[in-house]
Amino acid sequence: MESSEIILQTYSLIKSALTERFGNLGYILIEEKNNDAVYESRFTIWADNKDALRLTWDGSENVFLIESSKTFPVSASAKWMCMSRTEFNPAYSSSEYIHSTARKVVNSFR
Repeated sequence: MESSEIILQTYSLIKSALTERFGNLGYILIEEKNNDAVYESRFTIWADNKDALRLTWDGSENVFLIESSKTFPVSASAKWMCMSRTEFNPAYSSSEYIHSTARKVVNSFR
């Protein structure tokens, strides 16, 4: 499996789990952006009436980030505070590694 497929598969698992978790807390998905030309980087933003949460895959540093912002209107250029940082090596294609990393990222949000 290509590293881009590994990144997308892992990101999709995390995004799906966080969408459910954040939805249960009253957040709705408001924005997604993929920049496959720049290290497969991408982000998803969820917001409620008080703040926003963002999942980012930073391909230049090979990390998944969960960040929060109280800046409205919400945008990618808003001030974001890192709540969780999980390193990921897309050269490892084992299903166990992918699922383990996804669980680690999701469980880092409490």
